Amino acid sequence: VVAVSSIEATVLREVDGGAAVDLVAPRQPELQLTPAALQDRAAMAFVASWTARGFSPNSDAFWWLAREVLPSVLSEVPWSRLRVTGAHPPDDITAVAGPHIDLTGYLPSLTELYATVRVVLAPDRFGAGLKIKTLEALQHGVPVVATTIGAEGIDVPPGLTPMVVTDDPAEFAAAVVRLLTDNDEWRARRADVEALHASWDAVPGATWPDVVDRTLDGPRRR
Repeated sequence: VVAVSSIEATVLREVDGGAAVDLVAPRQPELQLTPAALQDRAAMAFVASWTARGFSPNSDAFWWLAREVLPSVLSEVPWSRLRVTGAHPPDDITAVAGPHIDLTGYLPSLTELYATVRVVLAPDRFGAGLKIKTLEALQHGVPVVATTIGAEGIDVPPGLTPMVVTDDPAEFAAAVVRLLTDNDEWRARRADVEALHASWDAVPGATWPDVVDRTLDGPRRR
């Protein structure tokens, strides 16, 4: 059994008589930190994908963001905009695109996006398991403001705050404003992201080849 977060691994290991559980973090080794310079960074980003039926965790997250958070952010930072990815967004979301909400559509690579935004938002209100979009943002070196669900499954060592995690819209908006306007705050969060990377490198954990080789070797020994 392979888990992708320590929370899941802990739950599975408590099952009496269960198989051995490996923890393989789903980080992508080819992803690199984007530059830390601030002069090319301005916007917020919400990395999403959309379903043909319209309603999804991403659409719910978008509307919570647009209705409960974005007005407060724009009242403090009227020059900012939210870049939203994902091919074929629902019609109701397309209808609200404008100067402050930029629907960028499908992007074959997110590197340029992560290199030009100051903060990535993960406002998920439901969903299961580790959120890959949150992990990818951190792998690219961008601070994140997330809900509890949006941050789920990502282990952060004590003392580090690469993500601001809150389910309160006002606190969420205030954290976004700080990261958009306070350079010292942004650099502090970026330093914590880099420290998080160092903690990953210090304890790399199992890899898929390790798991497969050990699993195949067991029957051969027997």
